[in-house]
Amino acid sequence: GGAWEQFCCSEAMYSEVFPQPWDKKLTAFQKMIIVKSLRENFFTLVARNVVSAELGGLFIESPPFDLAACFSDSVSTTPLIFVLSAGADPTEYLLQLASDKGYGDRLHFISLG
Repeated sequence: GGAWEQFCCSEAMYSEVFPQPWDKKLTAFQKMIIVKSLRENFFTLVARNVVSAELGGLFIESPPFDLAACFSDSVSTTPLIFVLSAGADPTEYLLQLASDKGYGDRLHFISLG
């Protein structure tokens, strides 16, 4: 084995440093193409590296969720619907907001899945 074999077998290839001298010779986009051709399942992760390198970390970070601002922007005739990603749970924020606004007894949860 060598540096390339170790790189290709890595389960974190998307965050590994490329073997020398290619680490310095390739752009982030070129590295993405190589990783995609070797391990297509890492494409989304390595694409984040390209966006971060070219546009900055601000473009790959999720903005903080501001439930109070969502509530302020809403109207009573339109429900707030949350589409959540895996692992996201705004329940505590929602319960706190309902309590702060005096709506704790009128809060109802409906799960669609």
